[in-house]
This record gives sequence, C-alpha cells and structure tokens, in this order.
Amino acid sequence: MSQKFSYLVIVALAVLCFILVNQKSAADNTVPVAVPGNAPVNTQMVTPSIEVNATEFKKFQANQFVVYASIQMANRDKSVLSQQMGERRNKIFAIAKELEIPESDVQQNSVELRKEWSYREGVRKFVQYNGTQNFSITVDDKQNAANLVEALSIEFDIDVGRTIATLKNTDSLQKSIVDAAGKKAMEKAAMYAGSVGAKLGKIINIGTGYSDGVVMHDAGDVMLLSNGPMMKGARLNRSADMNAIADSVTLSAEIRLVVEIKQ
Repeated sequence: MSQKFSYLVIVALAVLCFILVNQKSAADNTVPVAVPGNAPVNTQMVTPSIEVNATEFKKFQANQFVVYASIQMANRDKSVLSQQMGERRNKIFAIAKELEIPESDVQQNSVELRKEWSYREGVRKFVQYNGTQNFSITVDDKQNAANLVEALSIEFDIDVGRTIATLKNTDSLQKSIVDAAGKKAMEKAAMYAGSVGAKLGKIINIGTGYSDGVVMHDAGDVMLLSNGPMMKGARLNRSADMNAIADSVTLSAEIRLVVEIKQ
C-alpha cells in the first residue's frame, strides 16, 4: 500500500513540474500589448518662425580691365606658319611693353593648330594649316586699356575682342554687400513680425539665393576689330575710344533667413 502511495506521489509531482515548465515557456514568448493609455505621446512643439529673403546690389568703379585678343593665321607650310605666328606674338608683347604693361599681365594659351581639308568630287585634299592663339592682357587704367585696343587693332592678323571691366578687391567689396543684404533681411523679418505684435527670436536657418555672388560687368560697346589680308595697306586713323570700354562693375548678394518669432 505504501509503495502504491509513493508511486502516485511521484506521478503527481511529475505532472505538476510539467505544468509549471509549460507555463514559464508561454510567459517568455508572450508579446506585451501596448495599452492605449500608456502609448507614447509626441510632445515636440513646432517653433513659430518667419522666412524672408533680401537682395542687395551695388555698382563700383572698375579699377582693372582685361583686353582679349587673338592671333589667327593660315599657311600650307607648318614651319612658316609657326614662324609667322611667333612674329605676331612678339608684336603683342612689344606693344604691351611700350604701354608699360608688365609681361606677367599678358596671359597666353597654347597655339591651336588645325588642318583644313577640301572634299571636291569626293576626294580628300589638304588645303592649309590654320593657327590660333588667344591672349588676355590685364591693365589697371581705362585709358591704357583703350590705348592697347587701339594699338592692337591696326596690326594685321590680330583680332581684338571684348574688354571686360573688373575689380581688384572683389572679395572685400563682396563682404560689404553680403553684410548689407543680411541687415536688410533682418529688418524685413522684424517688420513682418512687428505687424502681428511679435518679436524676433534666434536665427533658425540661413542660406543664399540665385543672385548671390553674381558679378555683372556693365556693358559698354563691344570692340571687335580685325585686320587680315583684306586690310593690308589700310590704317585706322583715330584716337583711342574710351567710350567703347565699360568702366563699372555691379556686385550682388542674396540671403534667405528663417527666424524664430515670439509673442
């Protein structure tokens, strides 16, 4: 009888252990369900702000001028063409020296040499070599720029292009334009905020606009003179024309602001 009782106790304990183990496993695999009352709430507030943009333009008297010129020649003999272009190149440097323009202010690119072909009756035939070399010459005086244009324009095989008015101290002048644009933007933001009884807070964001940093070279007449074989023997008897060269430069700055507003 005692053995039978002991056997029943052992069986009962085994069943109890089995039930307890299954309950623990089920508890470990249970996914907690969020209670609506305990759901997280986004407490971040949207900062009231105003967005404005302002643009500033200012015209300055040019204090530097860049004259563009080029040599364009042709010859069937490449060595002869190279020699001829060298003579024209030396002439440009000689004119610059005569006008007391430093050699370092005469910039030149490499000579571009192209072969010209004809295709008469479907036959490819060499015609000549075409050579081109471009120059940019910087001068500090409008009168000297006009004198340079005049001197180059009467030389055969030298084309004189446009003269650009520029500024030596563009960076420092641009800073003053940016400062003025920033001040104008803040005044504009304060005006709009004040119209509804609000005040400005901290600056949230700042950026630039499409016209920021734009340099406008005020247009004068475009000077484009060419002397080639058709003008041999001709001379341009006129004084240097300063009116053909622009003498002012306009700088611009555009700023975009997002500023906090407070009631």
